[in-house]
Amino acid sequence: MIRTNQSLRTILNVTDDQVIGKYNVLHDDNLIKQGLMPAVQAVFNDLQTARFNMFWTGTEAGDADLSMARELWIDVSMFPVLDENGKLENVVCQYVDITERKQVEDALQKSVERYQSLLINLEAGVVVHAPDTSILLNNQRASELLGLSDDQMRGKKAIDPSWKFIHENNNPFRLEEYPVTWVAAHKKPIKNLTLGVLRPVTKDIVWLTVNGLPVLDNNGEIVEILISFIEITDRKNVEDELQKLNQVLELRVAQRTQQLEAVNNELQSFVYSVSHDLRAPLRSIMGFSEIISRRYIDNLNEEGLEYFGYVLEASKNMAALIEGLLLFSRLAKSPVEKELINLNEILQLVLQSLNQDIVENNAKIDIPDTLPEIKGDRALLSQIFTNLIQNAIMYHRAGMTPEVTLSVEDSKDNIIVKVSDNGQGIPEEHHKKIFNIFQRLHTNDECPGTGIGLAIVKKAVVALGGSITLESNVDKGSTFSVILPKN
Repeated sequence: MIRTNQSLRTILNVTDDQVIGKYNVLHDDNLIKQGLMPAVQAVFNDLQTARFNMFWTGTEAGDADLSMARELWIDVSMFPVLDENGKLENVVCQYVDITERKQVEDALQKSVERYQSLLINLEAGVVVHAPDTSILLNNQRASELLGLSDDQMRGKKAIDPSWKFIHENNNPFRLEEYPVTWVAAHKKPIKNLTLGVLRPVTKDIVWLTVNGLPVLDNNGEIVEILISFIEITDRKNVEDELQKLNQVLELRVAQRTQQLEAVNNELQSFVYSVSHDLRAPLRSIMGFSEIISRRYIDNLNEEGLEYFGYVLEASKNMAALIEGLLLFSRLAKSPVEKELINLNEILQLVLQSLNQDIVENNAKIDIPDTLPEIKGDRALLSQIFTNLIQNAIMYHRAGMTPEVTLSVEDSKDNIIVKVSDNGQGIPEEHHKKIFNIFQRLHTNDECPGTGIGLAIVKKAVVALGGSITLESNVDKGSTFSVILPKN
């Protein structure tokens, strides 16, 4: 090295004293180790020009000590200078610091390698389209799912007849509905689009969930379109099977419901018919019993009077049972006529009908002076509260005055009417049973009844679109909560 400029000394972090007359390019360890020496020798021996990139670091080069030199990437250009006889006079070397550019290139290369690795290992298919929808790049998974090789896909546009996409109802996609076509036209992403792909070779259908994203430049124009998709064929097949099973189950439920409704209607008609038909002979029994009691009672001895009392009592119980059955069967047949009803008005009529029970048992009935209006059927509401209050009076504890309290809670969607008493209470194991027809907790000797009252209550509440619950403790009392919808 015979001459340098300031730029070179700055780039390499050396002085003229360190390199002039000491640095020998043909002995530079950097060039030797990086395999660049043949190009350098060609400049001196064959008078050729040379250009290459090298990594410069502190090393030996002839007699020069370059241990203080910077480590950097440089772009080296070498030009032979000839004298008038065409012989080599000297070589001009130009050094350009490209460290920053090289770092950017290395980072970009690593990014590309990571991107390619990601594409290769992704479970999702990825396709990169140009603005005209032609395919620029795709990964292996995309080829597998779409049924085309990389070569077959490269450059292919959306309009190509190879593509056959179908909707979930098996109707074909129109060209403007294709994911890449739609993104290109609207410059907006698509998310979680379900479509089927009819693969051209195997002729089978693969179901995919597709997402699309436009890549825009600073002017808002599309540079690339990224389409990604994952296979959902197995899930789709399971969903289709479940749908078929649901359809079969719905059909069976509908058929079973129809059968149950028919049986229920027949049963209700039978109950109504039998109850109605039993009235006539029962009236005859009760009528003749009254005649006997008026004309021949004095002719009966003590045993006859006892038996005759059994006949009268059984007749009365039978009459009550028949009336209950008729009322229960009518609930199913009668249409529900809803209107806005004042609960105070209904309860006053109920108390009037129960006046004899109230007086005979010295019962205390506590009803708020102001109750809300509710949409309901007068007859059904009357049946509900008549039975609940009558039961509260009837099943009181021996030696205690029956106390019945009615309260109301107003919620967002419902009105809850609570009927509470201080009676005998109901064991927890019977809380559900007592709403079934003919379910009783006492014998007729202990307490008269038919076992139909609470069944009528529940049926009436359900007919109004509501529900009924029970809270009860033995020897403490019970609370029946009638929950009725506002609408």
